[in-house]
Amino acid sequence: MISECQIKKISEIDKSKLEVFYKKNFPFRYKTLTDNWQWWYNCKNINQHPIVLLHRDDVIGQAAHTPVSLKFNGKKINAFWFQDFVIDEKFSRRGLGKFLCLEWMKLTKNCITICSPLSLKLFTKVGWLSNKQTQRLVQPVNISNFLSNQFKLNIKLFDNLYKNFVKKGFKFNKEIKSFRVDKNFKLFYEAFKNIENNNNSPDKLFIDKDESWFNWRLLDCPYKKDLYFLNSDDLFALVHIYNYKNKKRLNILFAFSTQGPREKELFEMIFLWSIDNKIDLIWSTSNNPFIKKNFPNLLKKNMNFASFSFDKEIHNILSQKTLEFNSIDSDIESSLFIES
Repeated sequence: MISECQIKKISEIDKSKLEVFYKKNFPFRYKTLTDNWQWWYNCKNINQHPIVLLHRDDVIGQAAHTPVSLKFNGKKINAFWFQDFVIDEKFSRRGLGKFLCLEWMKLTKNCITICSPLSLKLFTKVGWLSNKQTQRLVQPVNISNFLSNQFKLNIKLFDNLYKNFVKKGFKFNKEIKSFRVDKNFKLFYEAFKNIENNNNSPDKLFIDKDESWFNWRLLDCPYKKDLYFLNSDDLFALVHIYNYKNKKRLNILFAFSTQGPREKELFEMIFLWSIDNKIDLIWSTSNNPFIKKNFPNLLKKNMNFASFSFDKEIHNILSQKTLEFNSIDSDIESSLFIES
């Protein structure tokens, strides 16, 4: 079977063939993937484009990535964040996944990802490390909007009591402003640059974000009109707000204070704004224990973080240190994008 297949760069594939493949394997965002794969995989400044697997000139698999820079002890580590790895189910269990993965790994010395259990099973077979310290976090705000109509009237009173009870329990009660990111990027970025002691600890492993990275992630984004940041004095939260199935979601991409770690106040700011602006659901991912404890345990879900490096020193760093990242750093949030 493998002898009948070939690997090509995504840039070498006819758009119509990509669309057929994406429509089957990424049905909620296939149009924007077909038209904007250069953005999804941040291809403007690199020659190592994602790769696809072909069988008789048809696309049957893809292994994509975005370039990232890790920092540890002042050292910069170039890596790829692996994403959108898939083999058409018609061709599964034929060794093609492992074949594509090994070809993928030749593109970089350092690999990181959040992946599905199926992908993790394959990655560990070829030497990847993994942990489950990252969690998907969910906080319902309008509980009644998740119930059938026959229960809504009974729960709405409880909804209002619950929100008022939560509000009274919060110590933080300042004016909160919201701004569209694409109209106020400079304001957001200046605040980000002024974070005191941001990731300066020599023991931290984190993804480095500079202005060009933010320009790509926010200003070139196909859904940039739905990206906002909330601000109250020295607190900032970058969020993605959209409607899906009559529910208004707020995805937390990145939250910080310019006066040091203040996770509880940040969460209170986001929750209060969500109540006042009819948000139904707050979503995020994090491996920060202070952020995770603000979300209900019942709705938390462990996620698979995996990494690999051909450099023994970096492989050991990845095995011993937790990579600190926010939702904006990975493809998890953007992969939830639903085309309108």
